[in-house]
Amino acid sequence: MEVKYYVCNHCGNIIEMVKDKGVLVADFCLCDGEQVEEVYAYCNLHGLWKC
Repeated sequence: MEVKYYVCNHCGNIIEMVKDKGVLVADFCLCDGEQVEEVYAYCNLHGLWKC
């Protein structure tokens, strides 16, 4: 399994982050008062899945 990218939905904005090879962590910066609504990851074996 290899995660290709992450998608973060917060405050109506969608951020897509391409994963570096070998890195299993995704960091998203939010401003004060912002909340993450959804985070998805795309895997080459399992497709798009909600984290």
